[in-house]
Amino acid sequence: SHNFVKGVCVHCGAYDNYGISYAFDSEKQCYYVAKNSSYEGEVAKVVPVYNDGMTGVYPVKYVSAAAFMDNPHVKTVVLPESVDYIGGNAFFHMNNLQTLIMPGVELIQSGGEFGMNHIVRVNNLRNLVIKKDFVATGDSQIFVNDPDGTLNAMDVYAMEKDGNIS
Repeated sequence: SHNFVKGVCVHCGAYDNYGISYAFDSEKQCYYVAKNSSYEGEVAKVVPVYNDGMTGVYPVKYVSAAAFMDNPHVKTVVLPESVDYIGGNAFFHMNNLQTLIMPGVELIQSGGEFGMNHIVRVNNLRNLVIKKDFVATGDSQIFVNDPDGTLNAMDVYAMEKDGNIS
């Protein structure tokens, strides 16, 4: 059993995940945000580095496919700059998601190893913070909310390299 002091287990060095599920990708030598459909918090704040107590300290680099799919609880997702890509259906059908902050994601592509539908059917999304030079290519299907393809109004902010938001 873990004994966390200031977010780190005094026995094994594992970091407190505060309820967010992470997994290790041995090929890419990084952690990623794993399946969190049942995460019950209103704010999902992803850490930039993680340690599971066995593998060691590595950066958190991506959000896996369907990571938060159908999660009814989360209202805000905060990704650190270390997360530079998100998997297909990562935020699919998150009806209560209101704010998505992803300052490290530079490119969303359709197809590839993670598929598409990255941010779809998030009907209450009102605030989006992205990297200033963010690009979506092909038929990535992001920000499509209703089945008929309509998009609700949202505020979009660009994060500068110095951390300022415009």
